[in-house]
Amino acid sequence: MASISVTLKDKNAEGLKALADSMDRSRSWLVNKAVEQYLDHHGWMDRKTGEAVATIEAGAAMLPQDEVMARLDNKANCGE
Repeated sequence: MASISVTLKDKNAEGLKALADSMDRSRSWLVNKAVEQYLDHHGWMDRKTGEAVATIEAGAAMLPQDEVMARLDNKANCGE
């Protein structure tokens, strides 16, 4: 395992300590979990972005932005 030093904002350090205490876990365990989730999430986003770019470059049909926005507005207003 590697050891690094990180400077946290006071409120983040306090929140980390409180959460670690409430979960009966160490702060290191929580930080490792948070970093793991962050890396997994961003790895997924990078893969999906690469797939989308490849699809577009392969000539996939695309919608104009105003049509996409109109569809989103329509979906948002359906629940009213």
